[in-house]
Amino acid sequence: KIRGELKFIGKWITEGKPYLGICLGFQLLVKAAGGFVVRNEVKEIGFRDTSGRLFRVESTEEGRRDPLLKGIKSTIPVFHLHGETVKLTSTMEVLATGQFCKNQIVRVNETAYGMQGHLELTGPLLKDWAEKDKDLISMDSKILLRDFAKERPDLEISCRKVFENF
Repeated sequence: KIRGELKFIGKWITEGKPYLGICLGFQLLVKAAGGFVVRNEVKEIGFRDTSGRLFRVESTEEGRRDPLLKGIKSTIPVFHLHGETVKLTSTMEVLATGQFCKNQIVRVNETAYGMQGHLELTGPLLKDWAEKDKDLISMDSKILLRDFAKERPDLEISCRKVFENF
């Protein structure tokens, strides 16, 4: 099934059609375009790293110029649910980085972008994932919900801008 998705994505982006991949969709995009998916040194789950610091992504110089991130703060919060990262080809451009997973937002070509983190997170989506995902189930749900309440306004603003810009 994944092979079929990779083939479809590769054809899609070769034809210059717009693509915005989030998390697994980002990883599949990079792989379909010649990059690799590899285990990340640190599993990023929820809003906080293992030391308790909130996850943030920071725009690169190229990211600050790219139309996808126009009007977005240079540092934004992000929710994570992954243990992998990507290795890019020389033609791909990093638009935002993170502390543990460097390739957070990437432009693969003029019409194809990917994001490792989840700016699109909503309350119902978080509730669903928190009930089904083994990594989230093991977390303190009160802290997770408190973090979501705190980060939600910035997540919504950033998400809306990315989708409008896309």
